Amino acid sequence: MECRKILFTRHCLQRMFQRRLLPREIEWVVRYGKIVGRRVRTGEEPSVLIDGQPAGRKLRVAVRKDRATGDCHVITAYDPDAMR
Repeated sequence: MECRKILFTRHCLQRMFQRRLLPREIEWVVRYGKIVGRRVRTGEEPSVLIDGQPAGRKLRVAVRKDRATGDCHVITAYDPDAMR
């Protein structure tokens, strides 16, 4: 996904700390991963789920792109296999 800047929400930073995820891993998934889902809510920018494997580690990242600025806001990140 093309982004002017990649920004992390407070929720995402908390989850990254809990799940021992590094910012560079999340940024890699946002830039080079594959979009696997979309979500649209009334009154909000659409968000996407992106899968990727930085350094062989499977991750899923939820991202919302601000159309006005081009900035991507990372909502959360996790290992999809660990969530089952």
